[in-house]
Amino acid sequence: MQKNRKLTDLMMLLFLAIIYIPIFAWHSSYIPQVGNIYILAVAVLCPLFNGVKRKIKIKNLMFALIIILLSGVMLYTGQMNTSYGNGNGFGRVLRLFLLMYIVYTLFAYAIKENKEKTFWGFLYILTLLLVVINDLLTIRYYSAFTVEWAFPVGTKFDVVYLHYQLIVLGIVYHMGSNKRKIRFSKLLTCFYYMTAFYMTIKLNCMTGLVGIAVLLIMLLLISKFKDFFINPKIYIAALLASCAFIFVYNRILELSFVQKVVTEIFHKDITMTGRTHIYDSFFTSMKGHWLTGYGYQNNYDVSIKLFTYNYHTYANTQNGLAEWILRVGIVGTVLVVVLVAVVFARAKTSGFHELYIPVMGLLYTFAILASVEITLEVPFLFWITILLPISDKKNPSNNLTLAVTTHRKRIRFKWKAIS
Repeated sequence: MQKNRKLTDLMMLLFLAIIYIPIFAWHSSYIPQVGNIYILAVAVLCPLFNGVKRKIKIKNLMFALIIILLSGVMLYTGQMNTSYGNGNGFGRVLRLFLLMYIVYTLFAYAIKENKEKTFWGFLYILTLLLVVINDLLTIRYYSAFTVEWAFPVGTKFDVVYLHYQLIVLGIVYHMGSNKRKIRFSKLLTCFYYMTAFYMTIKLNCMTGLVGIAVLLIMLLLISKFKDFFINPKIYIAALLASCAFIFVYNRILELSFVQKVVTEIFHKDITMTGRTHIYDSFFTSMKGHWLTGYGYQNNYDVSIKLFTYNYHTYANTQNGLAEWILRVGIVGTVLVVVLVAVVFARAKTSGFHELYIPVMGLLYTFAILASVEITLEVPFLFWITILLPISDKKNPSNNLTLAVTTHRKRIRFKWKAIS
């Protein structure tokens, strides 16, 4: 029995390693990507885990149905738009669907078998190794990588976002440690922040710099106002507000304060590196494609054709939800938003877990940055999926709070009796 459990644990770590690159370094042209056949093999083997119940829980049924519907919309839009580029997108849709299924299965198993520390620790080590290798190579061969602005883990944005995730994983991994380790964790988190800051400046990624500040602020705010930020309405409002930026950017950029920040602090032109030209073209480009988009797999090919200004082409919409609209239309984008709302609603009803603070801090950072960047991609869906098994977990903090409250009442009672 013990040998079987150890074998299953090793399988969990092996499967996590297999899907790691497709999730955290999926834009990389230097790291070999795992083929769909291997991901499919992992998905087929996932039911071997004891933590996977044969019967789907009713409370997770809505999540599963939305994923299936979203996958169906992706396949439909891909099939309807094969003339725009990369086939019907079946492989990419299958890959995304299976990755989400595997992530949920592995983490659900880890929680059921009390292997959370192992799960987070392995993910943390993999991310740390990837960050160290990427940063050392980038610093050493900076001029070579900047020829096409492609780095070991992907674009400069991928580098910065990986640093964000390292910060969050470091916090998660050291949760529940003793005071000495917590002190060390705080120092380590500060070091990760400084490293992220350095790499952001090195890569001239100003939105990444904003993201570092946003992540820090969100971690502090969520720890203070838990009930407010765990509310699905608040998060969906943040997502929609980020999308609304493309409607109101002209008025915002007319403000003298904003112009000063963009031109004098970030040293960018008032078009925000061409974003305003993309936003101007977006609405006219979507005519006839609002409902179903141009196909999930065609975003790059379509973007470089539609978004051109002064002989410069742009590879995406530079807005998180707008990119989903371009790919799968309003229908698919609504399903993405509903998926997020369902997960946050589950998190709220399950009671607060301390893991929510770093995870939601990262998710809010992605939502805010989505106003000017493409942050609602595969890593975003990974963290959304991770929230679901956490909300399934029994919350020990409720008992702890009750015990502390009772103890305090007992002390007050005795104090009153003595006085």
